[in-house]
Amino acid sequence: MGFGDGISWENHVDEVMSEKKDPFYQEDGTLSFENAKDLIKTDTLVEEREALDCGCHVGRFIDIVRNYGFGYTGVDQSEKALGVARDKKPYGNWVHSFLWDMPFKEEFDFAFTNAVLQHNQLAEQEKIVPKIYDALKPGGVFLMTESTEPATTNTQRTQDGWIKMVESFGFKLLKLSHKNPIGFDDRYMFIKE
Repeated sequence: MGFGDGISWENHVDEVMSEKKDPFYQEDGTLSFENAKDLIKTDTLVEEREALDCGCHVGRFIDIVRNYGFGYTGVDQSEKALGVARDKKPYGNWVHSFLWDMPFKEEFDFAFTNAVLQHNQLAEQEKIVPKIYDALKPGGVFLMTESTEPATTNTQRTQDGWIKMVESFGFKLLKLSHKNPIGFDDRYMFIKE
């Protein structure tokens, strides 16, 4: 298709769905919502919080998000992945779009990527992050878990590189966590001020 790192996300759907374990089960609570949920405020009388899963694929995080009391919208560029998501989890809001084309304006309290940006070229990442910023309400939290490397590649960044890139679009870093196998924190929590 001429973008990202060249992985066929259509074929990846078949790989994920053929694995013996349930693709919707996350034994380690991968996204650490407990670290973010208390930061996410709403001015409505009813506690209605909305989460945006950027690069949702088959929607494997929907139940974790909903268990923390969030409405859920998943966005992905793979129509095949979204077909699985709609079939297996019909209670989600599923949107077919490239992340750099997301149409949202201040609709979400929380947005996240999990191993998504790292599959996009650096210039593509710099088109995606402003769209996430636009999608969040003021005070919204952006949690990203992405490969953190000792040197920048075509698709991956250093810790300082991720922070500088995301902050250049108006976010403020709140917290780093989750040491990867090479010793770098690879989970980043930002806020839209």
